Amino acid sequence: LLMHDATSKQRQVVLVTSAMTLEGRTTVASQLAASLARAGRRTLLVDGDLRRPALHALFDVPLEDGLCEVLRAEANVADVIRPSHAEGLWLLTAGYCDVDSIQALATVQLKPVFEKLRSDYDFIVVDGPPILGLSDSLLFGQYCDGALLSVLRDHSEVPKIYQAAEL
Repeated sequence: LLMHDATSKQRQVVLVTSAMTLEGRTTVASQLAASLARAGRRTLLVDGDLRRPALHALFDVPLEDGLCEVLRAEANVADVIRPSHAEGLWLLTAGYCDVDSIQALATVQLKPVFEKLRSDYDFIVVDGPPILGLSDSLLFGQYCDGALLSVLRDHSEVPKIYQAAEL
């Protein structure tokens, strides 16, 4: 559905989020990105959970020199993207998070970053933080064409799911 929609509608950048922690966001985001890459689409997986990054461990790559360094203007986005072991799939780790990178997230500094990434990749999947409790996912959402809300059976709470969907 995502690839079909991408031909008729702008659905190039997708945020994967959840209401709370431990609801499978990283699993959904990484599997979605891998599936798009296997389908022959040039795909970038971005670790947008700056405060609790996980993709670097999942893909066994260093955390540093990632999105936080780009947000602090310490690195160029093209220089911090690394190939994964899967053909057609690239990774942008979170980098070392600090107050400056979180503050930069709330500015327009991400706009040119996403504009550049849109021109270089067919799909960009952002593994975002949970919606409730932090504004980070909402800030990423400004630059995304759509969002997937990860829900874990027997774990996610329905009122929180509705609250997250509303946001």
